Amino acid sequence: MRVSAGVTLVELLVSIVLLGALLAAVAGAVTTIFGATRSAQAGIDANAQAREIMETVRVQWVSGPAARAAYDANCIRIALPEGASITVGAVNPATDAYTPQPVNVVPPAGSCPGGSYSQPLKRVQVTVVRNGREQSRLTLDLSRP
Repeated sequence: MRVSAGVTLVELLVSIVLLGALLAAVAGAVTTIFGATRSAQAGIDANAQAREIMETVRVQWVSGPAARAAYDANCIRIALPEGASITVGAVNPATDAYTPQPVNVVPPAGSCPGGSYSQPLKRVQVTVVRNGREQSRLTLDLSRP
């Protein structure tokens, strides 16, 4: 009768190979999770940036003594971050027809040119693009103040 006093070399090699395969699978899953987290965080950051820009437009066009003039001129006082863009257009409430219009984006301390885009309803769209991919697009309809 033979008594086993330890682990053979073959058993040790098999357990190392199995452990290596298990670690490789776990490492691949962790890498995928980190990539998904990074992508989700980029989307969250882009959405926050788009919301901040949209809120700036809303405040400038809805409240204050210069709101109507800024609205009519399609003028927005903002320093747009890289990758962000704003489009504006008139909306016919009866048909939901959209007609694009030029936008005047000026620095925060700049002055707005006069304008004659005095439609009763405008659609503002803010888009944030990063690394060549659209990360966020927000749309808001604003009525004339």
